[in-house]
Amino acid sequence: MSVPVNQAMVDTIAGDDHWDSATITYAIDLEGQGAKNQSDFGAPAFHSISSADQLAFEQVARLWDELIAASIVEVTNSNANITVGAPTCSVAAL
Repeated sequence: MSVPVNQAMVDTIAGDDHWDSATITYAIDLEGQGAKNQSDFGAPAFHSISSADQLAFEQVARLWDELIAASIVEVTNSNANITVGAPTCSVAAL
């Protein structure tokens, strides 16, 4: 069974895109507004994540913050480097 490949996602992961800032920011999408760049990967829409998923992401962010040189900081505005949400479609459809 073959899995569909989203070439834009592959190109981004394989490319040399990276943060060169000392701080990486993230925002939890509490209002279901979706990722600000969702069209980059062709995702139709996002919705907010559950409370349990939010706690899990925050724990992972804290762990990564301890492991990497850059600081990972939660912000509440739409200017975050990462917007955390859940796709309304299956991941395989991306």
